[in-house]
Amino acid sequence: MVKVLLTTVLLASWLLHSCVSDEADLAPVDQGANCAKAVTVSTKPSGGRIRVGVTGALSEAAQYLADAQGYFTREGLNVQLVNFVSPARMIPALATGQLDVGSGNVGPGLFNASENNLCVKIVGSLSRQEANANGVFLVVRRDLADSDKLHDYADLKGLNIAIPGRDNSSEYALAKLMEAGGHGLSDARVLQMSVPTILVSLANKSIDAALLSEAVASTAASKNLGVKWKPVSDVLPGAQFGVVLFSPQFAAQQDQAIRFMAAYLQGARDYDGAFFHNLRRGEIVDQLSKASPVRDARLYDEMGFPLIDPNGNVNLASIADQMAWFVHAGELQQAVDLSRVIDPSYAHSAVERRDGHVRRLGRDRGLRGNRQRRRTWRGPG
Repeated sequence: MVKVLLTTVLLASWLLHSCVSDEADLAPVDQGANCAKAVTVSTKPSGGRIRVGVTGALSEAAQYLADAQGYFTREGLNVQLVNFVSPARMIPALATGQLDVGSGNVGPGLFNASENNLCVKIVGSLSRQEANANGVFLVVRRDLADSDKLHDYADLKGLNIAIPGRDNSSEYALAKLMEAGGHGLSDARVLQMSVPTILVSLANKSIDAALLSEAVASTAASKNLGVKWKPVSDVLPGAQFGVVLFSPQFAAQQDQAIRFMAAYLQGARDYDGAFFHNLRRGEIVDQLSKASPVRDARLYDEMGFPLIDPNGNVNLASIADQMAWFVHAGELQQAVDLSRVIDPSYAHSAVERRDGHVRRLGRDRGLRGNRQRRRTWRGPG
């Protein structure tokens, strides 16, 4: 047991180090800035450094790949990845332009940013949970999973269950898992903990289960701390938890914003090709194990992979359902107009730009082939 706890503490320290924040490098944030004011403040000149917030999650693989594969550079963009402890910490920095692009988690904070005229926009999909593409699991202690006490969602009643944060998609997802067993959140003891604390608590059996995303879920399983008991997509197929966010300042620079999205979507296509179509998988795993905090290449054979939409499309119905749940739970005062929060135009423009390039490339190759055939054809006889 002592050995397990020591291993877990070391693992927790590694995870914490992987998510050590570079937020301190950002200039102080003016919490009172509104949308109109924000767009006129700190607008970056063309070619300036673009700061992109990341937390080290697998769902951010497209960001890491676009950077590692040189797609941002190819678009003429100078991108700096900035580590954050959590997506929620990015909202104030995005609102005032101290951060240009962020990894968002659907929750009241994001909707309130719209209501408070902070103009942080959802512009694309970061990750979505599907039946064949899931990256969030309810992890339960191995001894509990091996016992005769846990068969289905109804058996979650009375358990101590940890989530990485309240007022976000983690709480919503756990509520839906409880509902699948005929229970509410109040029928379990729900605890908010940091990821390293969750891992230690699984090891010392002070909690029974935890909602964890990849690569943490597979890391816990590989250390025999728990088993990935149920994927969230079992109850919530199509759940849109992760989104790409633009600051109002960056969104106002349409050309740069579209070029950023084009590079990001190229990273998403590499990820999709590798993990769902086995295209260049070894190469992509090698890139991610060097560029992202998920360094252990063996984990890529064990992890569940969420869908990162290669066209940047978001599931509007899922986001609307989460918003309705937060209103019902009293964590959001009222529903907001999602057209004020979501702007798909950047992803659409990036896809049109890509498809136009592919069509032109095809025509050019066809013309070259025709010219070659004319040069080599000598006629009959």
